[in-house]
Amino acid sequence: MALSEKVSYLKGLAEGLRISEESNEGKLLMEIIKALELFADEFNEQQGQLDELDDYVSELDEDLEALEDSYYEDEDEDECCCDGEDCDCSSEDFDDNFEEIICPKCHEVIRFEGDIEEEDELRCPVCDEILISNEDVTPEE
Repeated sequence: MALSEKVSYLKGLAEGLRISEESNEGKLLMEIIKALELFADEFNEQQGQLDELDDYVSELDEDLEALEDSYYEDEDEDECCCDGEDCDCSSEDFDDNFEEIICPKCHEVIRFEGDIEEEDELRCPVCDEILISNEDVTPEE
């Protein structure tokens, strides 16, 4: 039974027992019930505010998680494909497989695998500038 329901029950019980405020004991009991009503109202108000605050914190947590995912997404690209589980390659070996080019148009640093095939064309993902075209690649003999 909720606190406000319990206080209502006590108030009804006091009325059912015909406790009047004429006697000293009756006055005391009725004042205790009034104080309990005030306490229950304040408690319900605080509970409502706590629920709102809990919802707000949950939304903030979700927003923060989205920002973290977005921010750390770039760092995840630098990690080894093995996720560190019985991995033979070190992070240095992993980084050695990549080349970097600075886009002449937007100046973004672009990382790509060092093995470019004859038919490959490398474009900047930011401004779509052609960085390496299939004419630039010399076939290995």
